[in-house]
Amino acid sequence: MKIIENVLPKETQTKKEAIKMIKKCLAVTLAALIVTFNVLPAQAYTQLQTPVAVTATGTITGSTVAFAANVVTQGAGAPKTEIDFTNPSGVANSGDALKLRGGTNEVGGRVIIYTDNASLFTSQDHDPRVKKVGAVYKPTGLDGAGLIGQTEAGYVAALIWGVSTTPNVNAAYTFDGDLNDRIGEVYIVDKGHTFSFIGTDTPTDTQALYRKDGTVVTNATLEGVDANLNPIALYPQYFGTLGIGDANNWDLYDKIATDTSRAVVSQQLSKNIATIAFNIAPGTGTDAGFYVCNVPNLTTAPGNDSVIAKLGKSDGTAGTELYVNIGSVFTGLPAQAYSTTKLYVAIVQD
Repeated sequence: MKIIENVLPKETQTKKEAIKMIKKCLAVTLAALIVTFNVLPAQAYTQLQTPVAVTATGTITGSTVAFAANVVTQGAGAPKTEIDFTNPSGVANSGDALKLRGGTNEVGGRVIIYTDNASLFTSQDHDPRVKKVGAVYKPTGLDGAGLIGQTEAGYVAALIWGVSTTPNVNAAYTFDGDLNDRIGEVYIVDKGHTFSFIGTDTPTDTQALYRKDGTVVTNATLEGVDANLNPIALYPQYFGTLGIGDANNWDLYDKIATDTSRAVVSQQLSKNIATIAFNIAPGTGTDAGFYVCNVPNLTTAPGNDSVIAKLGKSDGTAGTELYVNIGSVFTGLPAQAYSTTKLYVAIVQD
């Protein structure tokens, strides 16, 4: 019997052998890769000795560009020697603005505004900050900020300030007259501020208060009196000492210094209501050479807390000044001259 073998054509055999060879090469290559990956070091590491801490430092020299505040007319920008109110009544706009220039690269730089009228009250009987009850003078909650009556110092016209959403542009300004909506104007406070008003049903009226270092601050019930000598509720709140460091920190806390859950319940006024500009820093990019800052946004709905503004330029380039408009409240005051020589604008550091 003849056996017939199943023999593929030679060409077909050659292809089959080539495929087998490719498969063998792939298998060898894959095995090599597996071996390679298995011998790579793990991502974790074993610490053989205690790590050595190395200190790295770099100090940028602090500098503050000369700070200047000049009085100019709103819009026109004509220079003036003082802020003046012509035949004022109610909530009045002086028509004047403060033109501010300066800058600093110190961390926590701010521009604040305040009066320091304490030396202008020559007698407690003519001092709006206190009222005499029997033989004792009790606080009224007023701090004496503003324009002081020149015939009777017991009357003071409050000063207010406002900035627009384009604070680098000197334009006519409108104070809306509602001093409670915090839109359009902010009261100027006095450096000697020690009490703020509070409702009798508010816990802060008698809440225990502490300085940062734990010092207890007295917070009595109904410690103040109004114009008719009726008791009113006040709580301690300080403008704050100008300067830096714990010794000058006048924030008041609700708990003792060792309680890590404590919180500020009476913030020093120089940090909020008195601040015109904050986060002052050298500009970058297109603002290089300028100092930029944040300015409270007083003319828009809550939520838009601040706008970016240029505070000045190191080479004195015009057109980068910050404009702060000044007004006053004469409502209910008697006819007499009102003035102060103690209105200050300062660049400070936290």
